[in-house]
Amino acid sequence: MHQPSSTIFQKIDNILMLSEGRCAYMGPRDELVNYLHGIGYDCPDSYNPADYFIELLSTDLDDPNADTMQTICDCFDGSNFHNKVQEVLHDRTLNGRIRRKSSKKTLKRNSESKYKNSWRTQFVALLWRCGIYAWRDRETLKARLCMVSSLSLVFGLAYSQIPYSQSGVRSIQGMLALMIYLVGTNSLFQTIRSVQPEAILFFREHFNGMYRTDAYIMAKCLIDIPVSFTVVILAGSVSYWMTGLNPEIERFFTYLLLLFIVALAGSALGFAISTACTSYGVAMVVAMCIFMPLNIFEGFYINVATIPVYLRWFEFLSYPRYGYEAISINQWHGYGKLVCDLDLNKTQNICLPDGDAILEMYSFYPEHFSMDVTMLVILAIVYQLTAFLLLLARTYLKVGHRAGG
Repeated sequence: MHQPSSTIFQKIDNILMLSEGRCAYMGPRDELVNYLHGIGYDCPDSYNPADYFIELLSTDLDDPNADTMQTICDCFDGSNFHNKVQEVLHDRTLNGRIRRKSSKKTLKRNSESKYKNSWRTQFVALLWRCGIYAWRDRETLKARLCMVSSLSLVFGLAYSQIPYSQSGVRSIQGMLALMIYLVGTNSLFQTIRSVQPEAILFFREHFNGMYRTDAYIMAKCLIDIPVSFTVVILAGSVSYWMTGLNPEIERFFTYLLLLFIVALAGSALGFAISTACTSYGVAMVVAMCIFMPLNIFEGFYINVATIPVYLRWFEFLSYPRYGYEAISINQWHGYGKLVCDLDLNKTQNICLPDGDAILEMYSFYPEHFSMDVTMLVILAIVYQLTAFLLLLARTYLKVGHRAGG
């Protein structure tokens, strides 16, 4: 505490005064004035003892009277207060040794780990703190929910009750692609926004032995689940019924589940990008450079069967690709006859008979549904594991742990 007022000083029970790394006084507050008097320094009656002591210890080292600070510290080393402190430290050290000997687990943890608490304690504390941060940042959460609900409402109005006909197929597929884009980007950039500013705090606390990297990653990941679920429920419910997608109730819940997994994958990718970059601006640029190619290969802008062979590997990293195929299968598989409202005499289009024909046109196959869901989960895990390894590497290399990191 720097220069406490007289009122605050009177409420303090014990005082520790330090100067140049040495202890100048440690003892009861009400004995400070008598102690100073005993070593030859009388505090004026109208003076705050704390201010007086600070003045004594703040002598310029170039001043002829610079030995005052050393004298006070030397006097304390030979005082009864110093002896009492040594006795307390000795007793506590002895008791600590006895307690460590009585618990082999504690002995092993203290000898092998640099962290002050167990992994479980670290994780629970981090989860609690992340929850508090999320609760305090309610304005951002409200803005996020408002944004997705507003955009979903716009999508619903724009694609309101699209007819299940040949001309409406492209529009329905466009709406599904937009929902993948909305949920994916919302989770991706929100995660970067929440993780990147915490970098300096994380490195400082980690290097002080407060918690492990994996405990931090898991806490941040778990606290994001209820938020992502809320976003998906709100956005998915509005868009689904306003657009008039497949009316079967099980298809609706599958639709929400797929969007939720897409949101988790986007959040995990955002975490990986955040841990790879040392600043918020760089992370945002990298995120756009990564997400746009992933989005191109989802299957709406280009038929997946026509992707060049030398770029096929890229679709294995694209969570929008698997999300879009799965959500399209959920919409169209088993759907009956479509209305043919095209003028076949004026166009070269061919009327598609049913929903499975639509899937075949996009090179989507119903038997891939389980694989798509599995790949979404795997990619979410891989992205999160990548985030952990990158952050772990930065802790070892101490990259970006100072200002700007």
